[in-house]
Parts: sequence; structure tokens; C-alpha cells
Amino acid sequence: MAKTVIFINHKGGVAKTTSVVNVAVALSKKTKKQILVIDADPQGNASLVLGTVSPYDQTKTLRDLFLDPAATLSTVAQPSKYDRVDLIPSNIMVSGLAVNLPTNDPRRFIALVQKMDPAARKKYAYILIDCPPSIDSIFVTNALIACDYYVIPIEAESSFALAGVEDMLSAIKTMTTGTNTNIKLLGVLLTMFDSRTIASKVVADATRSFFGRENVFATVIPRNAATSRANVMKMSIFELDAKASGAQAYLELAKEIVGRIDAREKHHDQKERS
Repeated sequence: MAKTVIFINHKGGVAKTTSVVNVAVALSKKTKKQILVIDADPQGNASLVLGTVSPYDQTKTLRDLFLDPAATLSTVAQPSKYDRVDLIPSNIMVSGLAVNLPTNDPRRFIALVQKMDPAARKKYAYILIDCPPSIDSIFVTNALIACDYYVIPIEAESSFALAGVEDMLSAIKTMTTGTNTNIKLLGVLLTMFDSRTIASKVVADATRSFFGRENVFATVIPRNAATSRANVMKMSIFELDAKASGAQAYLELAKEIVGRIDAREKHHDQKERS
């Protein structure tokens, strides 16, 4: 049964999309299982990296999940450029949904969870969702309600890294209260970390203090030229340089994600039996 994870932050430029893309490829390498990436950001950057064609040439996109009653994850998902990674693409045309759907339309909240068909849940080991840098988007709301876990990427060199985080956590709680979701924080991910700078160390310490050390991934994603170059070239770090420190970090992160989810699921099963 697929485990669904949303990568979320109300800020842009925190390596959210970069992390979704590279974690997906890393998970496929580590587990040898099928991974699905849902690009729920109308900017379509994950689609640019993973897609075999331009986001604007895709025959089906996230828009179909919202507007086509017969569409499901299985019917909209398509192969990416990478083995065992599938993609539900997005592009700027998807953004019109926020304006065109009536304010009381249930699709603003549950379109995504309703389209998670049994075949997709069985096929994919992990479903990762990339969201826009926002907290009040219908795409974020849909993803939160559909997911088991959320990951918060935090830029390690930004003096404003934790600004607004309390409000974001409060918004997440508000949006999921009264729904059937049991979404939980899987971990906080420090990105663009540079061990040579005081700023990175200060932000890392502050993040661990704020969230609790146990809630911050032990793996940090380093500031790495190869990762930046891969982004510019619209490819996974593994395609550009699998030996780069960024690639090795994402492999370690994938291992940690699998371990955390397995531990949570085991604890939940034991609690259910007791």
C-alpha cells in the first residue's frame, strides 16, 4: 500500500522541488519499487525535470484529476525519464482551477484523495507530492488531506528560515481538522547546508531547537554545485553526477525516509493490536 508524502513550505527557494525529484529517484534506486510524483505546483518545475516531454505537451495533467470524473492516478500517471518513477505533470494551465472552481466545490478539498484508486495504491510504494510555495492553495489543501506524512524543507543559510513556520503549522492543523486524514510530520529537512558557514550552523541549531532534534532528519542536503547545475539542466542529480555529495545525501535521505515510515507504521500496527 502506497505511503503518500507531501513536501511543503510557504516559502520559495528552499529546494522543495529539487528534493521531491531527487528523493523520488533515490527511493527508486534504494527500494527498487515504483514511485509516483504528483506535480501539484502549476509552475511545473518537477514536470520539467521528470517529464519525457514539455509540461505543455503532456496529454494528461493534474487538471484532469480535478475536472475529469473518470480520471484516476492510474489513468493520468505516465512514465518519467527515470526507471521506476512515474509522473502526474502540471503546467500553468492548472492554476486556473483555483479561480474556476466554485468556492463551495468539494474538489477544492478532496479531488486528489478521491482519485487515489486501489490500483495506484497497490502499484506505488511511495507517492510524493510537490506543492507551490503557499499554504492557502487548493493544491496544498488537497495534498494535505490526501497524504500520510509531510516533510518541511528549510533553507539552512536563510536568516528568515523559520519566519512564519508557526503560522504554517497552525494552518496545516486547521486545514486538516475534521477531515479523515491522519497526516503527521515525517521530518524537517535542512537544505543548502554549508558546514563552512556560521549561518548554516545557526539555522540548523535553531531548527532542531524549534522542532525537536528527533523531528529533524539527520541527513542534511549540502549546498552543492552539481545539484545546482542539474537544476539548470533540468535533470536529476543522479543523471548528472551520481557520485556528487548532493546525490549521496539524497540517497541517505531516502534511506532515512524509508526507515522513519517503517518505524511509524510498525508502531501504529502494534498500537492497533493492543
